[in-house]
Amino acid sequence: MTTIGVYDSGIGGLTTLAALMRRLPRCSFRYYADNARMPFGTKTAEEVKEAVCRALSRMRRECDVIVLGCNTASVTADPPGVFKLRPRLDEEELSSVLLLATPLTLSRLRADYGGFMSADTGELAVLVEITASLRYKGRRPLDMSVLGGYLSEKLPRCAPRRILLGCSHYIYLSREISRLYPGASVVSGNLRLAEEVAEALGEKPENDGLPALPSAAEEGARVKTVFTGEREERKYRWLLSRLLTAPPESL
Repeated sequence: MTTIGVYDSGIGGLTTLAALMRRLPRCSFRYYADNARMPFGTKTAEEVKEAVCRALSRMRRECDVIVLGCNTASVTADPPGVFKLRPRLDEEELSSVLLLATPLTLSRLRADYGGFMSADTGELAVLVEITASLRYKGRRPLDMSVLGGYLSEKLPRCAPRRILLGCSHYIYLSREISRLYPGASVVSGNLRLAEEVAEALGEKPENDGLPALPSAAEEGARVKTVFTGEREERKYRWLLSRLLTAPPESL
């Protein structure tokens, strides 16, 4: 069985993991949560590169395929031989794109591209982590609407045709972002990334009769989570189970 390793600083990459699990039901997974160093987006490039290098040295020993479910790690460290979640700005009409990303991701991409709209959302990944933890502890639905006021204040008054979510933590806010820009499509990149991994592994498309949603038992057997900081297995399982039953387009 192929083992796929997914890396992120926290819960954001669980959205990538869920997309991969749906697309690749015959694979097993290791999720590497570098939560001791979360958040990445406000760190220096050198700090992020060091963290990614440390993680990859272990992942390459334990996994057949490596996926970075972190846009900041992907565009900053940009390691070879791994699959990366990152905004595909080279395929976009930049003047019609609103890119929502961490400060470090924005700075790296502005150096290569430019011309896209953006917003100052430096603390948003941490707010998503805190909100998810509170919802878990209260055993309440995974509802991020409490951050709607923050988004309304921080996001620009503009009319983009496409909104690229350049941080996997922001994917939890897809619904709230869509409400602010009702005519725009919101793109995370996870479904496309899952297809790229499936193609590299020679897996057939989803319509070949393979199950789209793993059961809870299969989910537990297929995923091992590794933490660099506090061990939060129960919270991560809780979040993953909700992502696996969410509409695919929400990933």
